Amino acid sequence: MASYYNVRGDAIGQPNGVVHLWSLNMEQRPEFTFTCQSGVMSTAFNKFDNNLIIGGTYSGQIMVWDLRMKQSPVQRSLISESHSHPVYSLNVIGSQHANNIVSASNDGKICVWSLNMFTSPHISFEVRNRFS
Repeated sequence: MASYYNVRGDAIGQPNGVVHLWSLNMEQRPEFTFTCQSGVMSTAFNKFDNNLIIGGTYSGQIMVWDLRMKQSPVQRSLISESHSHPVYSLNVIGSQHANNIVSASNDGKICVWSLNMFTSPHISFEVRNRFS
């Protein structure tokens, strides 16, 4: 899997964020392509549901794409409730029946998201530098 951010933004009307999912059986092109309006800085598979791809964006939003759907996100966090800086790290934690998405950004915020209530994180805290 590879994510892409069009820094120059030359192509008007084209999405800034693209995620390509490659298969070893299809070497000439990606098997799936997912897009969104903000650059995708980090991606992760949901290890408890192999159909879901999670992405952290330059705008601070968290996106969820479903392999069974079209290329647009099936869920996204609200901008006002998301990170205020790019999301550079994502992970899915928990178990098969109780799992969450953990995201981290260089705004110093770590958020824990539930796919059942994805509009805002159900846990959020800021990491502070103890030397400042």
